[in-house]
Amino acid sequence: MKRVDKALRLLAACILCVFFASAAHVLLRFVRCIRSASSIASMESYDAVQVFLFGSSGNSVSGSVSIMNADGAVLAQLERSWNSAGLSIDFVTVSLGARSFSFPERVYANRLMPVRSRSGVVLAKYYMRGRECLLFASSLHPLTEQELRARYYIADFALSPVAHIFASFIKVQTVDLSFCVPGRTYAIKAEANGNLFLYPVTD
Repeated sequence: MKRVDKALRLLAACILCVFFASAAHVLLRFVRCIRSASSIASMESYDAVQVFLFGSSGNSVSGSVSIMNADGAVLAQLERSWNSAGLSIDFVTVSLGARSFSFPERVYANRLMPVRSRSGVVLAKYYMRGRECLLFASSLHPLTEQELRARYYIADFALSPVAHIFASFIKVQTVDLSFCVPGRTYAIKAEANGNLFLYPVTD
C-alpha cells in the first residue's frame, strides 16, 4: 500500500512539474514576443498573399495562392481545386500596443465551422523556415539580424496553438475570397494597424 501511495505521489509530482514547465515555456514565449515588438523601429504594411482564381462551377473552385515576401517575390505557390463555392484565408493578428502583426495561417473551402476546427492548407510552413519569418525578407530594404529575429519571435508566438490563451492580444481574421473575379489577381495587404485589405492587383 505504501508503495502505491509513493507511486501516486511521484506521478502527481511529475504531472505538476510538467504543467509548471509548460506554463513557464508559454509565458517565456509571450514575454519574448512583447520584447521583440518593442525592439522593432517601425512597422510598414505588406502584401502577404496573392490570389488568382482560375474559375468556379457549382460547388468547385480552382485557383492559386501565393505567399509573398517584402520585395513582392513569391515564396511559395499553391495551385489546386476545392470542393466549395468559395475560399477563405485565415490570418492570425497579434496586437501589442500600437503595433499589429498579421500572419496568413490557412486557406480552406468556405464552410460554417468554428475557427479551431477548420481544416485546409496550413500556410506557415511556407514562410517559417530556419528560425526566420520570410514574409519580411527583403534584398531591396534588408533588415538587421536583430529585427529579423524579433519578427520571427512574434510570428512564432502568434502561430503557436497556445497563443489563443492570450485572447486580448491575439485574434483570427478571415478574408472571404468569394467575391474575387476569376482571371484577376488579388492581394491581401496586412496593414500596420492590424486591418486586412483585399484589393485587385490587375484589371
